[in-house]
Amino acid sequence: MNTQTLDDGRILSLPISWYPRLYYGSQQERNNFRLIGKGEGIHREDLGEDIRMELKSSKIIVVIDQK
Repeated sequence: MNTQTLDDGRILSLPISWYPRLYYGSQQERNNFRLIGKGEGIHREDLGEDIRMELKSSKIIVVIDQK
């Protein structure tokens, strides 16, 4: 599961199968991450992927940037 805590305290968990690079990456690659943008997202260098969540009009939007 990819789990993140939102600013308002809600916890969002999504299966990693929704993120192919995470799903097919090794545990070591998934564990090599750093927070980005004031903690709004996660950058995984080994996988070339940034994942961030945004709250817009009471809707949670997951944004995936692949390098």
